[in-house]
Amino acid sequence: MTPDELLTAHRRLWRRAFSLPHALGRAWRGVRRLRAGALLMSLCMNGFYALKALRGNLPADMRGARITRASRNRATVPRRRSAK
Repeated sequence: MTPDELLTAHRRLWRRAFSLPHALGRAWRGVRRLRAGALLMSLCMNGFYALKALRGNLPADMRGARITRASRNRATVPRRRSAK
């Protein structure tokens, strides 16, 4: 499988998994099976991803992104100033 075929298959699966009918089905099953806190979390997450799918916001193509150890450290840890 080429990278393009993998990305296409991933997006197709993502669209199906987070389509409105599938999200509503998961929400309905949650109403019958989950406790209040888990149900709230499930409804929020399913709603969020269903909205992304309805808006056409698909998973990103990260082939051009490069994360190096130095850039990851710069992004998450503030640099210390050296004492002179």
